[in-house]
Amino acid sequence: MRRIVASIACLTLMCALFAGCAGEDSQKKTAEDSPEIVESSEYDDLFHWVDTRITGLSPKGEVAADLVVPGKCTELADGVFFKRENLETVVFQSAKTEILRDDYIFYGCPNLTEVVFPEGIAEIPANCFLECPALQSVTCPKSVKSIGEFAFPQCENLAGFDFPEGLETIGRSAFGGCTSLKEVSFPKSLEKIGEKAFWNNEALETVDFAEGSKLTEIGESAFAECDALKTVKLPQKLKILGEKAFERCAALESVYLPESLEEMGTLALHESHPITVYVRKGSYAEVEFDNYNLGNMTKELY
Repeated sequence: MRRIVASIACLTLMCALFAGCAGEDSQKKTAEDSPEIVESSEYDDLFHWVDTRITGLSPKGEVAADLVVPGKCTELADGVFFKRENLETVVFQSAKTEILRDDYIFYGCPNLTEVVFPEGIAEIPANCFLECPALQSVTCPKSVKSIGEFAFPQCENLAGFDFPEGLETIGRSAFGGCTSLKEVSFPKSLEKIGEKAFWNNEALETVDFAEGSKLTEIGESAFAECDALKTVKLPQKLKILGEKAFERCAALESVYLPESLEEMGTLALHESHPITVYVRKGSYAEVEFDNYNLGNMTKELY
């Protein structure tokens, strides 16, 4: 009898231990399999949500002048900020994914003055700030590789823009008609400037390229009609200088053409102020200068 009782007790103890272990494993599994808890934000009620996707503005967001997009947002539906006349500032807290998938994202926001983009986005989309004449400040994160075509056209109050290291391309007419932009400083990483990218920037005085610049192409009319521009020293890896690249730059006095140049539009410096063109002896640029000098240029070796 004692042996039976002892056996039962032993069996009971083993079952209890087994159940305890199973319970711990079950708890661990439940914790691991639980979906990530998305923290709420004081700005959540400015938007309509489907999970972590913003589908539109709430009644409160519709009338707000200043909006903060919470960090939990993983996607913006098309047209969320389209033609919001009362909108003045937008700040993105963070970016878990490429949330800016909509061209024309801020199209027709006439009173928008400031936007802070989040680290993590790879592109400022095409037509992003079309018809945003009041825009003054945009924070562009280091993660941005490209600025789309017509991203900032005729943003006449945009007086400055910090181009981040890591940026590779600036699209067609991206900053065309930004008449308050006075200075641009391009990072080493930039490889291409599209056609008319800075066309008719009448206040632009300084164009600077970082030492060791990777820039190989400047597109057609990229800096045409930049009336305040006086001196340009093009980077040493540049291969293509597009047609009319610096056409009708009324104050332009000197341009330094690199030895690396392989192709140059015949009207690259057309109808600009009488210019001194600096070239390397025996280079493509020197040969081309002699081929198409239009009378408003003199040549110097450097």
